[in-house]
Amino acid sequence: MNVLQKAALWFAKRTGIVRTQTRQYKAARPSRDSNFSTATTSGDSEVRTSLTNLRGHSRALARDSAYGKRAKAIIVNNVIGVGMGLQGDIKTVRGTKANSPNTQLEKAFKEWCKPGNCHTGGELHFHDLERQIMGQVFETGEVFIRLHRRQFGSSEVPFDARADRIRARAA
Repeated sequence: MNVLQKAALWFAKRTGIVRTQTRQYKAARPSRDSNFSTATTSGDSEVRTSLTNLRGHSRALARDSAYGKRAKAIIVNNVIGVGMGLQGDIKTVRGTKANSPNTQLEKAFKEWCKPGNCHTGGELHFHDLERQIMGQVFETGEVFIRLHRRQFGSSEVPFDARADRIRARAA
């Protein structure tokens, strides 16, 4: 207790004033040792001014640092794994599984997953595209995917949507 606190306690005892204690988190107490300044702005306004630099640093870490590369690989492997599959579960009016439509659906999805049918460049298999998309989410926190709704390749998927990954703006 410092001198001022002792004087206040002595005065409170003499006059009968009850002094209440206020509770505070230790991090909220100002002190000469803390070198931690906080802003009273919202998270959105702080990100708005810093997003370009943060995204650039994140890309540089994922590209140049062994730790960043490994962290990206671990996240992509844990989130995507072997990739998304499709298992048809179409049922008849009586509630039994309709084997023919389910087989056709699974076969069409398997055909669509091939590089010539799902990627605009014709180079990436759907599972490779999934991994790239998740890697982009890891690096920049966002990803934009443009769907082209027209027939490409030998796919017979009714919507024939080819995915095209668009990189987030650097500036």
